[in-house]
Amino acid sequence: MLVVETFVDPDQFNGTVYTAQGWQELGLTDGWGRHRRDYYVQHDKPKRLFVRELAPHARRSLQAEHLKPALASVEKRLVLVVITGAPKSRP
Repeated sequence: MLVVETFVDPDQFNGTVYTAQGWQELGLTDGWGRHRRDYYVQHDKPKRLFVRELAPHARRSLQAEHLKPALASVEKRLVLVVITGAPKSRP
């Protein structure tokens, strides 16, 4: 895991703790929420999105033209889960 994310409802909280702990705010979401595992609905209540790098140079690794082999294999498994809806066993 390289990066973690969290969402803050600006109508209820300011996100002060995340900012104080070094989380970076990326902006507001578009106001959609998960309704079921594979279904989203628009609720028109945008949330503030904060992220924090867990590994040194995580942003650089994720922005690279080609992912490192270890990350590419994770991405491949995640794509399979999204497409099929079921996790695949490791080779």
